[in-house]
Formats: sequence, structure tokens, C-alpha cells
Amino acid sequence: MVTATVITAQGDELVLVYEHGRWRIDGEAIDFYGQSTPRQAVRSFLRAFERKRFDVLMRFVPDAKKIADERFPALDEARLRESWEGPQREEMERICQSIKAALPQATIEEYSDRASMSYGSGGTLQLVREHGLWKIEHFD
Repeated sequence: MVTATVITAQGDELVLVYEHGRWRIDGEAIDFYGQSTPRQAVRSFLRAFERKRFDVLMRFVPDAKKIADERFPALDEARLRESWEGPQREEMERICQSIKAALPQATIEEYSDRASMSYGSGGTLQLVREHGLWKIEHFD
């Protein structure tokens, strides 16, 4: 089997397979919401945010934020949608646009199960790895 990897303008990897005299995209290799590296997680998070895929966005929420504590109720898809389509909409759109603009040239500093990326004028995106997947811990 002959394969080739193509990087799209958005930085996604597509694996092509040459079969029966023509190229096809290997559907099993496509992971539009991957979280195996910090950069892939940020790119996937932005894609899910742009598509308003709150079910997918919940995959990027660290486990600790999905559990209620004395200060905050548990975060679920409905609460996330309500906040990000309501009172926090403009702020989240601004943050995501800044992250998207910074991502192609960004240096992501990775240390153990944590990573950070600078964006905009002084913003920092914090990531944490849980169960082998990178999640968005905090926007500073």
C-alpha cells in the first residue's frame, strides 16, 4: 500500500492512500477533534468552538471542572452553551480569534502534563493532559 500525508492550510494532516490507480483519503486517519498533542488540542478546540459543537467542547474540559464544589456547580454541556452563547459570547469570540491568529507561529511550552501558549497581547492558554488527552485548563 502506498500512502502520503498532506498538511492542509489549517494545519490538519490528511493521509492519502493510493489504491486501484487513484488516491483516496484514509477516513480512519481523520481526527478533526484530536487531543494527542497540545497544538492539536488547541486546533480542535477552535474548530469545535467555531462549529458550536458544545458536545465536543466538553471533551476539552478537565475532569475537575465537571464536578461541583463549594464555589461552582458542575460544568456540563448546557451550562457551557448558556455561558458561551450568552454573557461570555463576545469575550470567548475575542479570545478564540486571538488564539487562532497566534497558533500558526506560536511556541507551545510543554512540561510534564502541562502546557502553555501565549496569544494576543499578554494572554496565556493553559492546557493539562488527563488520561493521555490534552484539555484546556484556563484562559489567562
